[in-house]
Amino acid sequence: MAYDLIVKNGMIVDGTGFSRYRADVGVKDGHITEIGRIRATAEATIDADGLFVAPGIIDLHTHYDAQPFWDRLCTSSIWHGVTTVLTGNCGLTLAPLRPEHREPMLATFCCVEDLPLRSLAGVLPWTWETFDEYLKAIDIGLGLNMMPLVGHNPLRLSAMGQAAWERAATADETRTMQDLLRASMHAGAWGWSTTNSPTHAGTRGEPVPSRLAADAERVALGRAMGEFNRGISEILPPSITQPD
Repeated sequence: MAYDLIVKNGMIVDGTGFSRYRADVGVKDGHITEIGRIRATAEATIDADGLFVAPGIIDLHTHYDAQPFWDRLCTSSIWHGVTTVLTGNCGLTLAPLRPEHREPMLATFCCVEDLPLRSLAGVLPWTWETFDEYLKAIDIGLGLNMMPLVGHNPLRLSAMGQAAWERAATADETRTMQDLLRASMHAGAWGWSTTNSPTHAGTRGEPVPSRLAADAERVALGRAMGEFNRGISEILPPSITQPD
């Protein structure tokens, strides 16, 4: 068989827990079809002598929501073998957001993640309000696969305005959040995230909006995502000893 690509002489770490071993990897039509000592020819050959050959790592907890706007390759990940990242964790995302909620949400994002507000504010184009528009804004030739979640905090701000910082949602406001989550899932979101962790606070030490949510609100959002029969829910509890 002639291959499209052969990676030769690499040290294979296959992710199964099996000991590393030296071998060649043959690729045909985008699929690995052989691992071993390959003597066939290929259109392209990479000499991986002295290098490791491994599956791409999936990082399930990142905050790369703004990263593409100054580092579209997300180099701190791809340099270490990460090829897929889950973003939008901890209920902190940049969409869906109306213009009047951008500044407080970004300030909270930077406060929780210890990021410089001035630096992020200087690179965000804010060309979006909906989650669909946000996904189009980051589709600028990323260096890895990105799996964005929808944050509970922007859902609350979009449905409740300033009251999101003050109280639990009403039934009507919860239905609005469900509709926003459904629209985001249709657009390509991978799920939703929320936090009730006491370490997640705003710029004045106030709880982030999702910490004021009643359990029924979170259950309602989970049910809305369940309608799609797919997706990821990332939930930070109050503490390890108080999981619910």
